[in-house]
Amino acid sequence: EYQIIGIKAGQSNSETNIATFKTTVGSDLNGDGILDGADVMRLADIVVGNLNASSYPMSSIDINNDGVITIADITALVNKILNIVP
Repeated sequence: EYQIIGIKAGQSNSETNIATFKTTVGSDLNGDGILDGADVMRLADIVVGNLNASSYPMSSIDINNDGVITIADITALVNKILNIVP
């Protein structure tokens, strides 16, 4: 989660605008802004059917871009997190 804090010209400090937003990083499946083991676990839950794959953009869960969600995507995500290029 990120915050942007700004004061427009002519505003006092009491009129500070704060905008809060969440962003995702590639396959950040839990939306915390980082790729880690929690994302791997979520992807594993998708692969075994504990979570609905249609709840996630295909581009964020099909890590190896082969059109299907399998254990190969879990491996690819782990490699991505560890900065290993197959």
